[in-house]
Amino acid sequence: MHFRSLFWRAVVRSEDRLGDPAGYIRNQMGDEMSKHKKFIFLTWIGQEVGVIQRAKMSTDKALIKDVLNNFAVELQAGVEAELDIELFREALNLQVTLYILLTKLLLSL
Repeated sequence: MHFRSLFWRAVVRSEDRLGDPAGYIRNQMGDEMSKHKKFIFLTWIGQEVGVIQRAKMSTDKALIKDVLNNFAVELQAGVEAELDIELFREALNLQVTLYILLTKLLLSL
């Protein structure tokens, strides 16, 4: 599945070289008995973006996170190879696994 088909144009849009600096991606997880949706907050800052633009993006990112605060994983991409849905799914699976392990650890104390 192509990344752009899952990319949601976020609240802030830049007129400069950043293009679409942030995305909110929904992924359905679980099995036949238990399906739930997990969200990824993705920011894109290309390697050609200068220091001033990166600082602006940092401010914009904080504003976006105030609005879109319901996400399981936050990722930042800088090259197109990092825009792979399988990498996103792996990050979500890791987050779920860590959550389960920490819950079991806390319950055992």
